[in-house]
Amino acid sequence: MIPQVFWGLVVPDKIYDGLTIEDMIAYMQSIGLRAARSEEIGHLIQSSAGGWRFGVFLYRPNAENRFSNVQLYASHNDRAFTVGEANDWNNDKRFAKARYDLNGYPVIVYDFFINGVSEAFLGEVFTMWEILMAGFMDSIGKSDGRTFVSASPRSASGAWHG
Repeated sequence: MIPQVFWGLVVPDKIYDGLTIEDMIAYMQSIGLRAARSEEIGHLIQSSAGGWRFGVFLYRPNAENRFSNVQLYASHNDRAFTVGEANDWNNDKRFAKARYDLNGYPVIVYDFFINGVSEAFLGEVFTMWEILMAGFMDSIGKSDGRTFVSASPRSASGAWHG
């Protein structure tokens, strides 16, 4: 898309004021990501990038079911994770934050708003997420891309946390 210029300012062609789940799936697929709505959790889109699975959680729907808040989420359930490792990541990195789930497994999350954002911004978010997620998996020694990554913030017991 070619942006328009108005009074010397560049105006993007498309501005999002929230997205429906279907709109987000279509957008993700348009940029080459796999995207499918979870049958288990209605506001979750399951996806993958760089060999890692991740979840896209949509929050705060308005009356038209357009969601304004998004959380990208990936968890590795193959090794324990310490508070010190999470703190090291969070001190050295911006945007995506590390923590551990109720079982002690490493989690990375990236939260953002989609009210009044351009299509270019949304593309940059997913590009940054791929970079950060790969770096996180590498930092916890899981850079091979073959080990399962959860796309659901649930503990082994199924209790919701996130």
